[in-house]
Amino acid sequence: MKARADALAMSNFKKIRQYLDRSSCLKLANATIFRIWFIVIACSLIFQTLRYILFKEFRTLQLI
Repeated sequence: MKARADALAMSNFKKIRQYLDRSSCLKLANATIFRIWFIVIACSLIFQTLRYILFKEFRTLQLI
């Protein structure tokens, strides 16, 4: 009877461990996706700002 209880406890422990592994993988994937999204948005804003500054400079040079 004790062996059966130990086997059941070990089975439950393995299930919990698998769930936690999957959960941590999902958290890691979500964090990675968020980081990539953040980098893309930041690069886009930097590019738009530089483009605005450069075109503004070119426009003022053409007016002179």
